[in-house]
Amino acid sequence: MVTTGGPGIAQYGATIEKGEGNISSTNWRAKTTNSVFNNYKVAGYWDKIINAKSPATIDSSTTIATSATVNYYKSAGALTITSPQTLSNPGSAVILVNGNLTINTPIKRTNKKSFIAFFVTGNITIGADLDGVFYADGTINVP
Repeated sequence: MVTTGGPGIAQYGATIEKGEGNISSTNWRAKTTNSVFNNYKVAGYWDKIINAKSPATIDSSTTIATSATVNYYKSAGALTITSPQTLSNPGSAVILVNGNLTINTPIKRTNKKSFIAFFVTGNITIGADLDGVFYADGTINVP
C-alpha cells in the first residue's frame, strides 16, 4: 500500500523508485525483496482467478464500483486512470492490469468497509493520493 495522505508502506518484489521526498511521514519503506514472491508472478496468479469470475473490462473512463460481492475488472493492456475514483459503498474491487498502470487522479475510500486492489503485470506509476493495495510484477514508481 502506498499512501500520500498518511503513513504508508510499500511492499515490492522488484524495485521501487520514489523520486523526491519520503513515502510516508514515518519513512517506512521495504528495502528488500520478499522471498515468497521471488520467481513467482503474483499478477499471473490473479489472472487465472479473475478470468474464472467473468471480469468486467476496465479502461480509463471506467468508474470502479464496490458492492456486497467482489467486483472483478481486467484491462486488455496498459491502463491509465484519469478520472477520480471514490469507493463509497461497502465491498471490494479487484483489478488486473495486463501491462503498465498509471494513476494520475485520486482513489479514495469514503466507506471504511470498501477495499480495492490492483495486480499489475508491468509497472505502476503513481501521481496522486491513493487508498488501496497495489502489486506490480515490475517497478512501482512514485515520482
